[in-house]
Amino acid sequence: MSSLSSSIDSSRKARIAQERLCELVFRPLADVVVAAPLPLRVPLPLVAASAGATGCTAAVELASGHLVGSALLVQLKTVLDNADGQLARLSGA
Repeated sequence: MSSLSSSIDSSRKARIAQERLCELVFRPLADVVVAAPLPLRVPLPLVAASAGATGCTAAVELASGHLVGSALLVQLKTVLDNADGQLARLSGA
């Protein structure tokens, strides 16, 4: 598991400035999400489509007036989007 952790750490994009919320919440959650599909070789478009579908579902929830559900779905979409980027960098895509 340590080699997977070091691979995931090396897949992070270099940034000029760090965003605290991203570093403290979204990226660690994305690391957990990446650890599952990486050995299973889940297709990258499937992860990207999941993020997109989650964002669309959040928009529908927002339009329906379900603010808390919409907010949670947007957070999930952000985690999936981060995981998609990390998976792409790890796979060289």
